[in-house]
Amino acid sequence: MSEIILIAGVLNISISLILLRKAGVVLAFILAWWFFWMFISSLSLTGLFRPTSETYLLYILMLSSVTLGVGLHIFSLRVSGNQSILVISSIDEESAASKERFILRIMYFILFPIVLFFSFKAVYLLCTSVAPVDYRADVFGLRTGQSVLFGSTKINFLYGLLISPMLLASLFIGVAFYLTKGNGKIFTLACILVGLDAFMMFGRFGFHYIVMIGIIVISIKLTHDWKNTLSGFSWRTIIVLLLILLPVFLVGYLRENKASLAYERLLKLFVIDYHTMSFSMFDVELQNPLSIVHQTTYGRSSFAGLERPIAFISKFFGIRIEPQADVIGSYLHEYKTIGQGANGNAIKYNAFGSLMFSLYRDGGPFFIGLMGILFGFFVSKTSISIERKNTYGVSILMSLFFIGIYGIFQPVLNGPILLAILFIFLIFKVNLKHFGFVKGNV
Repeated sequence: MSEIILIAGVLNISISLILLRKAGVVLAFILAWWFFWMFISSLSLTGLFRPTSETYLLYILMLSSVTLGVGLHIFSLRVSGNQSILVISSIDEESAASKERFILRIMYFILFPIVLFFSFKAVYLLCTSVAPVDYRADVFGLRTGQSVLFGSTKINFLYGLLISPMLLASLFIGVAFYLTKGNGKIFTLACILVGLDAFMMFGRFGFHYIVMIGIIVISIKLTHDWKNTLSGFSWRTIIVLLLILLPVFLVGYLRENKASLAYERLLKLFVIDYHTMSFSMFDVELQNPLSIVHQTTYGRSSFAGLERPIAFISKFFGIRIEPQADVIGSYLHEYKTIGQGANGNAIKYNAFGSLMFSLYRDGGPFFIGLMGILFGFFVSKTSISIERKNTYGVSILMSLFFIGIYGIFQPVLNGPILLAILFIFLIFKVNLKHFGFVKGNV
């Protein structure tokens, strides 16, 4: 299958670039990301089970459907005379300034106080009572049933329901303001907040977000104005990027048994296994007739990130709904054998079910193809926003980029990303002049 994966990858990336040209850099990056790690997984370099051909064909179906969605969008533009079916309207300078002030006030008066409080508490806990190797588990209450960081499940839940989506939304909006207005203030502050959030949770993904967003921002700038972008590059820029990347490995080092974390294991675990295990895990689930992946949920799994707040509100009316995000999360938390090491021992991992887990559970190959087409359509539509300096469109594009990149690690739509997109929609579509606190300078 390795050759087929390579051929499919080259074809899909080439077609997307031909259709979108310079605007296709984001989509090409997403496609290259998936096909590259799919190809690596087919080599079984670390002992993970090599997925079956049928499983790989499902992934190729999804990615080819994304390319088809791009083609449908371009076709719709030509048929309608460049009159888009769904308009992503831009905003004027006055409105942009108003929204920037609004976002900065949210960051200064809501996000920073909350995130800083829990960050200082994390430092205190690490220095006094919790060993680094146990801290991550204790944050989520895996050993005691209660989070040492948040203190109660309600606070933990509300943080995930409100603060986490707002952090992501501020990051995506920050990128949009930087690329369209040349203003990096929101972007810089959002990176600091996301980094602090990752530290206090002792997670690597927050730092990973910053690195990947930084890479795609540089890629976009190189594509559209490579001379000025290269002229602005310096050793200081490279050092900053390396300093951002360092916490990814440092946190992983502290979370692991230090004696066993040799260089070879570091490469195997953090680089290869973490990026390829979801392919093996999804294949194992497909082959298991008792797996919940075969329980059709007709969209609830893919939109589970929106179902959770609905379930929370419904409790006040005496209606109890079990969110599919909790069902999937609990199921994937169980360790499963997905490979065999060189010493003959079973390789067991948990939690790394990809986006495909949710898509397949909602309707099999048909739903995978349908969602792939929709994703490709909207990535194509919002990619044009870069050249048009459309801040709202670029914010949505960065959200889709996030889904495209992190869908390889987990059922990403079960997390805060859908609520983040909802926040972006509200920020850009609500008339902020009705809010008195957006007036004046920040």
